[in-house]
Amino acid sequence: MKKIWIIALLPLARFGLPYREDHVFEIEENKGLELIGLGYANKADESFNSELNVKDSEAEEKTKAEQEAKAKQEAEEKAKAEQEAKAKQEAEEKAKAEQEAKAKQEAEEKAKAEQEAKAKQEAEEKAKAEQEAEEKAKAEQEAKAKQEAEEKAKAEQEAKAKADAKSAK
Repeated sequence: MKKIWIIALLPLARFGLPYREDHVFEIEENKGLELIGLGYANKADESFNSELNVKDSEAEEKTKAEQEAKAKQEAEEKAKAEQEAKAKQEAEEKAKAEQEAKAKQEAEEKAKAEQEAKAKQEAEEKAKAEQEAEEKAKAEQEAKAKQEAEEKAKAEQEAKAKADAKSAK
């Protein structure tokens, strides 16, 4: 369907159009001629159409440049956000790895300390047991020596008593 350019002379809301007076827009020819016939609009002349086309072209270029700038800015912001997220993740992973390494080292040191304490305790218990065994063996040896001495003394006394009894006869 053919279209024409018109200039609104009055608000066109009653016709379902969002245009006010002095607004230039393109519309289907039949509808435009109807608005012109009712006195709500005038037809735009050719010089205005070419100026409008230049303005539209400039507006389109400006819009395109703005969109490209906006897209570039969004891409830069997205790249920056991704880089920050990556840096944050790397920092978290590094901190976690350091924490795990520290925990592992502490666990190893604790295990080593426990092992050394256990070995020291076992050595002390072994030394104590050896000392007790030596003291017991010494006490047994002394008791045996004492008993032997007593038995020898008793035997000598009995022998002397026998000898005295023989010599008294």
